[in-house]
Amino acid sequence: MRQDNKIQVRLVSVSEVKFMLNLDEALLAKSEPNGPNIGFAHAISVNKEESMITLIFGVQYAVEKTPLLECRYAFTFNVNPIDAVVKIEKDKIEIKELMPHFINVAIGTMRGIIVAKTAGTSLAKYPLPMLDAQAVLHSMMANMQKREQ
Repeated sequence: MRQDNKIQVRLVSVSEVKFMLNLDEALLAKSEPNGPNIGFAHAISVNKEESMITLIFGVQYAVEKTPLLECRYAFTFNVNPIDAVVKIEKDKIEIKELMPHFINVAIGTMRGIIVAKTAGTSLAKYPLPMLDAQAVLHSMMANMQKREQ
């Protein structure tokens, strides 16, 4: 009889790395009717001894390359057994199967944070849109490959 290996994942912490709000009304008006451009950033670190994976996920709203909002948070997950999902080669970290889940957690949490922190401001009408975690992940991987070349 075969036993399936079960991977346990738990969100341990969410902590602010950076938050910046620039309420330049004239600049925001230049972005109408579609609103500001939205960009993403990420970084990953692994602590195998403590079975922890930290995803730093950032969102930036910008108009004409000038940031109006920068929001970056660290999401730390406990993963057991970590060796079943993490592969580290030289400077590359590969996390099998779990990255879309981590991205979903980050996107949903960031949406709530942005709504709360922009309430009552001119950016309040621009919540983080619905995003496909797989598409965000593919974009991140494509950007990583461009930087490595």
